[in-house]
Amino acid sequence: MFETSLDKITTKITVRLKESSRNIYIGSGVLYYQDNFKDKIYVLTASHCLFADGDAFKDQRIEICIDILKSDSTEYETIKVQVSRELLFTDITKDVAVLILDKKEVENIIGIIPKISPVKERSNYSNFITKGFPNATYGKELATLYPTWVHGIDNQFQLQLHEDYSKYSIEGFSGSPIYIIAEDEIYLYGIFTRFRPEEKGKVIYCQYIEIINELLYKQYLPSITFGYFGNYGLTSEFFTKHILNSIKDLGPRFNEDLNFQLPIAKIFNDIAKDDYFFKRFLNIVDNWIVEKGYRQLNDNIHLDKIEKEYDSVKQKAINWIKTLENSIIQNIDVKWLLESLEKLNDCIDDKSQEVYKLRREEEEKNKNIKQDHTYRTPYEQETSRLREIKQSNNDFINDISNKVHVNLANNPYLIIKGDAGNGKSHLLGDIAKTRIKRGLPTLLLLGQQFNSSKDIWENIKSNLSVNCTNKQLLETLNNIGKQVGSRVLFLVDAINEGAGADLWNSRIASFINEFTNYPFIGLVLTIRTTYLDFVIPENVRKDAKITFKTHEGFKGNEYAALKLFCEFHGLKQPNFPILAPEFTKPLFLQLICDTIKDTPEKTFPQGFQGVSSIFQIYIDSINRKFQNKRDEYKYCNVVLDAIHKVAFANYNNENNSLLLKDVRQLLKTEFPDHKLLLNDLIEESIFITNPQTNYKTNQQEEVIYFAYQRFGDFYIAEELLKNFNNSDNVINSFKKENKFGKLISDRNGYWYNEGILEAFSILLPEKFKLEIFEVYNWYFENDEIDKFHKSHIIGVLNSFLLDSLNWRKIESIDNEKLVNWFRGEYFRVSEDDYFYKLIELSTIKGHPFNSDRLFRILKSYKMPVRDSFWQQHLRYFSSYDDNENGYPIRRLIDWAWTPDISNKLDFETTRLTAQTLTWVLSSTNIKLRDQTTKAMVNLLEQQPDALISILKSFKNIDDLYVSERLYAIAYGCVLRTGNVDSINKIALVIYNYIFKKGIPPNHILLRDYARNTIEYALYKNPKLKIDISLIRPPYKSKLPNRLPSKEEVLKYSVPYDDPKSKKDYRLTNNRIYHSVTGYGDFSKHIDGCLDDFAPTSFTFEIEYNLFYKSLNNSKKKLLRTIIEILKTKASLNKNKSLFTYKYGEDKHKSQLKSIDEFLDKMLNFIDDIFDSNEKLYLLEKVIPFLEAKYISADWKLNKRDINSFKYWIIDRVFKLGFNAKIHGQYDDSISRYTSRSENTIERIGKKYQRIAFFEILAMISDNYKLNKFSWSSDKKYEFFKGPWQIYIRDIDPAFTLKNPEENEEKDDLGILSEKKEWWEDLDYKYWNQTNSEWIEKLDDLPIVKDILEKNDSKNNESWLFLKKIVSWNEPKPIGEDKYDVQRKEIFYKIQGYLINKKDKNKILNWLVYQNFWGNWMPESSDYSKLINREKFWSPAYLDSDKENKWEIIRDTNFKLIIASSNALGEMSDDKSDAHFSYDMPCETIFKGMDLQYAPIDGQFKNELNEIIVTNKNYKGLMIKKKEFLKFLDVNNLDVIWTVLGEKMSYQSSRHTNFHKELSGVYYFENGIIKGQIKSLEEESF
Repeated sequence: MFETSLDKITTKITVRLKESSRNIYIGSGVLYYQDNFKDKIYVLTASHCLFADGDAFKDQRIEICIDILKSDSTEYETIKVQVSRELLFTDITKDVAVLILDKKEVENIIGIIPKISPVKERSNYSNFITKGFPNATYGKELATLYPTWVHGIDNQFQLQLHEDYSKYSIEGFSGSPIYIIAEDEIYLYGIFTRFRPEEKGKVIYCQYIEIINELLYKQYLPSITFGYFGNYGLTSEFFTKHILNSIKDLGPRFNEDLNFQLPIAKIFNDIAKDDYFFKRFLNIVDNWIVEKGYRQLNDNIHLDKIEKEYDSVKQKAINWIKTLENSIIQNIDVKWLLESLEKLNDCIDDKSQEVYKLRREEEEKNKNIKQDHTYRTPYEQETSRLREIKQSNNDFINDISNKVHVNLANNPYLIIKGDAGNGKSHLLGDIAKTRIKRGLPTLLLLGQQFNSSKDIWENIKSNLSVNCTNKQLLETLNNIGKQVGSRVLFLVDAINEGAGADLWNSRIASFINEFTNYPFIGLVLTIRTTYLDFVIPENVRKDAKITFKTHEGFKGNEYAALKLFCEFHGLKQPNFPILAPEFTKPLFLQLICDTIKDTPEKTFPQGFQGVSSIFQIYIDSINRKFQNKRDEYKYCNVVLDAIHKVAFANYNNENNSLLLKDVRQLLKTEFPDHKLLLNDLIEESIFITNPQTNYKTNQQEEVIYFAYQRFGDFYIAEELLKNFNNSDNVINSFKKENKFGKLISDRNGYWYNEGILEAFSILLPEKFKLEIFEVYNWYFENDEIDKFHKSHIIGVLNSFLLDSLNWRKIESIDNEKLVNWFRGEYFRVSEDDYFYKLIELSTIKGHPFNSDRLFRILKSYKMPVRDSFWQQHLRYFSSYDDNENGYPIRRLIDWAWTPDISNKLDFETTRLTAQTLTWVLSSTNIKLRDQTTKAMVNLLEQQPDALISILKSFKNIDDLYVSERLYAIAYGCVLRTGNVDSINKIALVIYNYIFKKGIPPNHILLRDYARNTIEYALYKNPKLKIDISLIRPPYKSKLPNRLPSKEEVLKYSVPYDDPKSKKDYRLTNNRIYHSVTGYGDFSKHIDGCLDDFAPTSFTFEIEYNLFYKSLNNSKKKLLRTIIEILKTKASLNKNKSLFTYKYGEDKHKSQLKSIDEFLDKMLNFIDDIFDSNEKLYLLEKVIPFLEAKYISADWKLNKRDINSFKYWIIDRVFKLGFNAKIHGQYDDSISRYTSRSENTIERIGKKYQRIAFFEILAMISDNYKLNKFSWSSDKKYEFFKGPWQIYIRDIDPAFTLKNPEENEEKDDLGILSEKKEWWEDLDYKYWNQTNSEWIEKLDDLPIVKDILEKNDSKNNESWLFLKKIVSWNEPKPIGEDKYDVQRKEIFYKIQGYLINKKDKNKILNWLVYQNFWGNWMPESSDYSKLINREKFWSPAYLDSDKENKWEIIRDTNFKLIIASSNALGEMSDDKSDAHFSYDMPCETIFKGMDLQYAPIDGQFKNELNEIIVTNKNYKGLMIKKKEFLKFLDVNNLDVIWTVLGEKMSYQSSRHTNFHKELSGVYYFENGIIKGQIKSLEEESF
């Protein structure tokens, strides 16, 4: 008998089969369900039950009835089901079948469907259970049998029946499930198929479950997945409980919510030798094989041998890799390949020497021949190719050696070492928890629980509570690994703890050796680095089969880790230097966050200001823990006293370290009432112990020290200063001859005291108002000290002084004293170091060296001078250092870009942060500038007062690079906030600053951002008191009175052959001229922007008309004559073809000459009748205007005028302040060392070019109309509306979401079969067919309705896709370029439409016969100029992107609405890595459902603030089904989807490709999606 709960489950899922026409019982079956079945449920049974003639398998039943037990009842309910010929075998050795039921229909009967786990192995279990409906009960009652194992044969196995059943009475059990019950768990093992009569031994024949997957695969149905279990109670439930208990025992060492993924985690895939490892390994090999290089040379006599050998090694690698399977027991041998490449590299080195020798000989031979620009270095191609091959080989060797651990995959023995508090325990806990969630068996044992009274295995079995031998345990674990197809990981944490060396040192080698016969187990041990030599003997440390790996905590990831910790604890992200080594330690972060969490403010002291306060809070927190632990700690301050005692003893010890036994005696003497004090201090990670060899006695000793050295140094310094009561005494103690003076006077000793000196630099000003340079004043003035040593010490002390500004209390900072020191001769700190520190301190409220000081310094310089030093600082100190730690600017950007940070900040912190970042907007690093823009929008979007404060502070800044982006940020902020009051407030300020006086700045982008900010405010609040006429273009700017000539701007250029020009960088002047006027991108950009403007200025035409009216009659007459001449000339040019046809080319030229001569005569009369001012006006403005108006045959701005504007830009660059003396070196280095392909860092000259260009564009747009149809020759002009018309928007300030990270290791080889998220589509796996067979099939296609509707089971919500494009690609063969091989692909383009309900049937009846190929169905345009969140309201949308509500289907009168719309335009100039396309609901849905943009781009919320539209992974647009259908119903609308698809097998270089066009229409019917994919046109070509 078995447990009641399991009995109920098996009863519930066992079903009865009946004939549909007669009430005759024909067998039994079992309900089986797993999540990827979605709306289906399987009934597994014996195939012969579905045949009227039984196992003759000839007379198949077409339909049967299935009786299912009703929930909480003893009655059965019947479902009729069709029997599919494709889902049954007609073979007595494969006597199984599958029936498909609707899940909802079954759930309506039995409620929640129980899930049972099928298994392939029975381990040593021999007792089974089966339930069915036999003749013995007339098929009316469920009976239970308890057979036992006999043996297995191929696809079948036999069980011995012990109950008293005859052949007749047992009939009806056919199709019954065979269960194993193991350790209170139930597993499905097989299907009852037939019975051997009593006289033949009463044997039950059964079929293994696994054979059923053959049927399912052939019918493209989800296969059955298998679980595992082992002997001695090692079931999946056992592993789950074990890991939960182990993690609980880890205590504070593990916190699941603080799970920070570190690169070291990948090593566990390697030791498991799982698919993730195999994918990474194969990708490395495949990428090297496929890489052909760009410099390959054919038929080159010098390289022919090398190329052949290179190809030969690659071919051998292809042959080798194709034989590899991801098998646990097959080793991967890469040694031969690495040796081959090393040998090839040696050959390359020899060949390189030969080629270089040939080069030198050739150069010597041609040294007297003059070389021009066509000269190429001899043998350049050969040397480049050799370098390329060697680099490719070296990259492969590096990747295969470091990115995967092949030795570990082959020999699964890993020892992870690391310092105390580095997170080794957390790492193992995280790995164990993750693996258990994925169903992968894992053991986690803790070294602290091992004791020396038992051996290693006794400790292990005791902790696991298993009763078996070592060998039996290993055999069982190995067998479980075989079942799951992956290694069981055997993790032992901290073997230095517990029994430690006493247990492990002499036994670890034999312990590891015991695993060698069990390849399906991987062994991982962790140990503190300092114990490595004492616990692990030398022979084990040198064993090549054992992999050693160092865990460095959060090193290189400190900022991200700190952010995660702060978010978890609800703490404000601190702005302070986090490069101190403590912050690499997870345990330190946990402790410090726990400390801050207990404070009322839950806030880090500013910038960690007042480290003494932090330490005091920390000690208070520890005190509370101690008091909760033991009553003896209550009402006393024993923790701090003990720390100080140990600190002082440590300082006075000549070795700067204390033996554990000495500390134990010290605390015993000083604190006799607290016998466990030392243990508690170690347990709370205040102290830490490590082994150390006493070289005098050669004995191992345990030493004790502070877990976090900064804390220790602080406590020591505090203890040393405790006895001083005035500054005079302190100064005296720091004199040369006294104790503290010797800290720096000893040339060697000061290295040991750096931590103390650093702590003094913090504590001296806090306690005695003394700076470190004051107490060591004697040292600075002593000329007898060695200069080198003195210089070094001064540098160290100044470094401590600057660093102290981060840690000390603000009130201890004497601004005047420090400034005087900074200006003195002994403060030898570079400008960059000083800025570095100011930026680090910039966000600290009230700090005298915060952002306000940086602002005053930078604002005091004019833009040209500021750029001369600030650009260089931004260039070198805005990214990451060599250890991947962010510089302060980068940390500030990252912090400001933290999601949802704007809601959590106070005004002052926000203001200081934004004020600092605003200066970064001046950068010529385009990517940095764009990322800073996005970060500032993210920071300020919910902080209108801070934004207004910044706009005010920088109102008169002389750098339009800064001003323009500030108004872009303002626009981004108003688009992203939902607070209308904030929008109004910002809009009114901008109106007053920019537009109210009627003369907005001459910068085309700045005023557009400002204008759109106000337009959006008016859209949200039409009653806003603003003069609309002042904010809309064109504005009233004037064109320059005169434009400079070419000759005038060439004066800025210098001769190229002047040697001085290169030395003083004056040649950078020439780059400006060539950039603006040459054939490069910038010049072409100017041409492209100006091309669409009208040839004449409409404002000058008004001015000209007024001028004309002011003239007397004789002057007017002369002008009219000139105009007639110009008209005649224009007519002659316009009709040139006809004229020359009639009269010839010469006659045409003669006529033009006569006209020009007559025009010259008329122009000469100007001197006679016009005064000098009028004459100048006529010649410089009027005549060019009239010529452009009447002579120009073009409808756009003529080239002469464009060139004049270019000359103005050049002139303006130098008037803005460009100067080669101060900018040349920077610009020259940028031009030399910045790759053109990256090209995100530009010259200072280029920055000024851009400013000048946007200035002149503003003036042009105010004075020239724009061609309305730039693609047409029709001359229709309109007033300029906005920069979107000429494509000059270069940032999307409202889009702050960073681009999704691309998978660095793409699975083109199809290795992985990953678990999918609920919104993702299942993999397609039916590629293994011939092209001709595969292309014709439709029943293997991915199911469209499963793609359209997704169920979020966790939240019990259904979602629908309104638009989706999805494809499935056949994995490529290893070693082949995916574009060079025949590959299969399936592609769907799905588009949703809204239709009137009354038209639904007519539209569907027509569409169902249509082929959608050719993209002729209406769809939203991909062509857009919009910034994110401008849809449906903005001037840009209303001008050029406005969409029709109803679209007409071609060749019909049917109307529909495209359900989706492109949310924003393409903006290639946005280099922020935070801009990508996504879809949004159409206007009808957006407005009809009262949707609003949510904080995360791509999500939309309703009026209840619920997210009901989303772009999951930005793979398609989803909407909540319930709310959407309600909206459709209220508006008498319905939804349909069209599918344009394709099945193809192709190779780009071949003509024999296979192709099938797919089309389909889907719709709702009774709440269920229905439809069908058809192929309406097929072809092969």
